[in-house]
Amino acid sequence: MIQRLFLTGMSGAGKSTIGKMVADALEWRFVDMDDVIEERSGRSIPAIFAEDGEPVFRALEANLLAELLGGNDVVIATGGGAVCNDVARAAMNASESTLSAWLAADPEELLARVLAHTDEDRTTHRPMLDADDQLARMSALINARTDYYGAADVTIPVGNRSADRTASDLVELVNLANGIPSEVVLTTENAVSRIRIGRGIADTVADVIATNWPKAQAVWVGVDAGMSAVNQPYLESLRSSLDIPVHIYEIPRGETSKSLERYGEMLGWMLTAGVERGDVAIALGGGVVGDLIGFVAATVLRGIGLIQIPTTLLSMVDSSVGGKTGINHATGKNLIGAFYQPPVVLVDPRFLQTLPEREFRSGFGEIVKHGVIQASTPNGEPGFLAEVVRLNAANLLAKREPAMSWVIRQNIALKANVVAADERESGVRQYLNFGHTIGHGVEAADYKLLHGEAVAVGMCAAMALTVARDEIDATYRDRLVEVITTYGLPTVSATTPEAVLQKMRSDKKKQAGKQNWVLPVREGGVAVTNTVTDAQIEIALQSILREE
Repeated sequence: MIQRLFLTGMSGAGKSTIGKMVADALEWRFVDMDDVIEERSGRSIPAIFAEDGEPVFRALEANLLAELLGGNDVVIATGGGAVCNDVARAAMNASESTLSAWLAADPEELLARVLAHTDEDRTTHRPMLDADDQLARMSALINARTDYYGAADVTIPVGNRSADRTASDLVELVNLANGIPSEVVLTTENAVSRIRIGRGIADTVADVIATNWPKAQAVWVGVDAGMSAVNQPYLESLRSSLDIPVHIYEIPRGETSKSLERYGEMLGWMLTAGVERGDVAIALGGGVVGDLIGFVAATVLRGIGLIQIPTTLLSMVDSSVGGKTGINHATGKNLIGAFYQPPVVLVDPRFLQTLPEREFRSGFGEIVKHGVIQASTPNGEPGFLAEVVRLNAANLLAKREPAMSWVIRQNIALKANVVAADERESGVRQYLNFGHTIGHGVEAADYKLLHGEAVAVGMCAAMALTVARDEIDATYRDRLVEVITTYGLPTVSATTPEAVLQKMRSDKKKQAGKQNWVLPVREGGVAVTNTVTDAQIEIALQSILREE
């Protein structure tokens, strides 16, 4: 149970302003450590530095932190250098009931904020910034402290962002850590999908069925046959929690299961066993399971109830949200299907603990993609998610909570906003296809890459293509490639150009015979174009295809 929230970061990050807002929302008390030290000593922070030196001030910080650990329900704004003190840092990480958050920003933004709030009488003077070149000093301090700040449980970029949005995120992080689920409501013209995120939320499925489908006579579960370590304990719990039959169909792993043959077999399975229109289908697995059983649920008896319970990171942040269901065809991926919004999606990060590492990392392909397109999405914050993904790599790769649940929620909210604005992909929903034009071609050519891996390769190709069109700088491409490799995703493929081109020709994103491409733009975000030339495609393919 989280009972204390420590806010760390440089001067100018907004720790005091944001901390007060978080404390008010949680009905906790707020403590600004610098204010307490000044009150107790009867001197300003600059005076303590000038008269006693930095070591004395750091000792006062450490003692106060140790004292604050004895209290509960408190938000604590630390001084900018508190994390450099071994004793203070140990105090902040001493308890499982403590959550720490680094409020991060670029040195230019931080210095501008500090100078804007420096009083004429210098009562808010920052002694650590005493230098002829204050920007260089700010940059040096950030570089010296980054490793310490980065050890926080979560990092939130605050540059060019309102304090209330950051405060809202911090409240949500505390709630997620304390077992209070988050909910994103996706409303389209014809349906409402409630997406609930939180550890243990999948255990509520019996109540969900009783509330939403009280006349259900059976539950029809599609599961990934290769994920028994993830599925079996949950299936046993599901059976014991329901007083109606639970039918289970094991779907062989891989994209090849999304076939007409498998789809027909599943329809036969349900119809032969007496499925009724009031029944509920559950997709328990990754994107393949979700797409396939979602399409079955959309079409059997012209539609039955559907609950998506994604068990892979990729399906949590992408394929379980938005109502796309379907199967593949020999000519390409996802060419047959339907839009069918699941009334309920239960996103439980506990499933990630038993997910194979490659499957887990594959999900970051879609997360990185969302960071690139965010500036172009409804209510999108330019650069925010991309920075979250970059700065929290260590926490996310370690599946550290509540950072993992919070980032999943951020991705779901982004996609829900896009789908709500354009359910059937006639406008902004096309932006979700960034990295998919070549990525789908690479994936469908031989299905050796997982979907998120193929999207990563496709994003690298799209970046190379856009550099060739002189629409972005190579440094932008290089930054994205660095993030992709940080998460252990591939940037090249052994697929042949001929195989990729063949699959691209049947891509469903064509309009009026021309291929639509989603490409990054220099100012951030993406745009759709159909002016890509064959020569530019060749450059893109040469950048990502390698012989085995």
